[in-house]
Amino acid sequence: MVRLVEKSPCAGLLPVEAGALRLEQLPVPAIAWIAPAPGREAAVSQALKQVVGAGFPAPGRATGKAGTRCVWFARGQALLLAAAVPALADAAVVDQSHGWAVLRLGGAGCEEVLARLVPLDLRAGRFRRGHAARSMARHVPVILIRAGQGAFELIVPSSMVKTAVEDIARAMRIVAAR
Repeated sequence: MVRLVEKSPCAGLLPVEAGALRLEQLPVPAIAWIAPAPGREAAVSQALKQVVGAGFPAPGRATGKAGTRCVWFARGQALLLAAAVPALADAAVVDQSHGWAVLRLGGAGCEEVLARLVPLDLRAGRFRRGHAARSMARHVPVILIRAGQGAFELIVPSSMVKTAVEDIARAMRIVAAR
């Protein structure tokens, strides 16, 4: 009988360092897609605050802190990154833990790295801490979160992690060489 071993989609790929830049995987035990029932967004937000400490986000935003975040995903939808997926009476909740990988890009020059890959203005004055956006990093779908000065969290489909890491690592080396 074949014995299957669970591995991270980033196994053997990360961490990557170039100059002051570092790309690493964040350990997120559970990821869930949440869609509140119509008119129940406030109730779901309150329930999330009580259970995980992060309310339902406004469009283009992320709530919570590293380790527990609720990130805007689309109109009336969010991704919850937490230790466990809570049951919510007023929302559809679907476990997505194996479908996504969460990366952290940090260090001086991380905005320049992402500027080579993402068609968004990610400068600190425009894309502040707690802001979130869905975009493409070259041809890989990504959800970007400003995690702080000189730090971004990237949520990438687990099936495309290798391509994303290769693209980001290449941009990191170019920025570090400058």
